[in-house]
Amino acid sequence: LALAIWLGLGLAWWLEEVAARLTKGVAVLGLAACVISLGVATVRHLPGVDASRDRRAEAFARTVFNQAPQGAMIFTNSDTDTFPLWYFHFAEGARPDVVIVVKGLLSFDWYRQELQSTYGPLVLPEEWTLGWKVNIGARNARPVCETLPDSTQVLVC
Repeated sequence: LALAIWLGLGLAWWLEEVAARLTKGVAVLGLAACVISLGVATVRHLPGVDASRDRRAEAFARTVFNQAPQGAMIFTNSDTDTFPLWYFHFAEGARPDVVIVVKGLLSFDWYRQELQSTYGPLVLPEEWTLGWKVNIGARNARPVCETLPDSTQVLVC
């Protein structure tokens, strides 16, 4: 942060010195060159940051929902798998029979309360031990699945 402030102050001083020595025409040409340079860089890099044609999240969510058994409790591990499922589940109304649970948020009381409010009574363990999938499935009478977003098999039940 200190380096950024120092660089900004140095650049401001340098610009004042240069502007004081330049004629108005040269200053206008310099400004035009900067604007054109920024425009060219924007046009050149825009396709690389345009995500409007990226359908990976949609394909992931559709695959998970197509593979999930009726009434499944789907556990996610990261933003990569959570947000597409949340969008299609809540915004698009896809698969209202499933329950989406983010494992990383289960340690928070507010999240467990939100799950109860959203999906009704769920029995969730306080600690994640070996065999947690079997325990949760038995306690909730639901098939338990886990997403694998970085794998060719995106859902394991």
